[in-house]
Amino acid sequence: MPWRLILALFVGTASVLFGLSILLLMDSPTSSLVRTSQFGLIALCGASALLAYPLWAGRYWALLALRFLVLLTVVPVVVLSIADFGHAQGGLSTNLGDLAFYGSLFTIPMFVLAVLFHPNVIQEFRHQNVSGS
Repeated sequence: MPWRLILALFVGTASVLFGLSILLLMDSPTSSLVRTSQFGLIALCGASALLAYPLWAGRYWALLALRFLVLLTVVPVVVLSIADFGHAQGGLSTNLGDLAFYGSLFTIPMFVLAVLFHPNVIQEFRHQNVSGS
């Protein structure tokens, strides 16, 4: 199975399922800041779902855009983890539960980035653009 098909199926289904789960699980009595961040995540899921067809077609720009979107999802996790550790009473003190939680949040995006930067994936997308299909 070619990498472009695997990426298209993964990105399409994961983004639609994640976006729908955020939309269905939203609380109505939340603050406007939380609501805005939830709609931002839904928009990010929609943008990544729109990349499924260009990824399937083997467009190199879609691979670059997907890399950018995955990095864009990692940045809030880093900011939130630093903010959470900074709220500790003695400064930056951590416990094992916080480290495990944020480590689990980093696992999936880092794995996806490792796949997106793999030489075989890059070669397949560049080969698709050279052949003109």
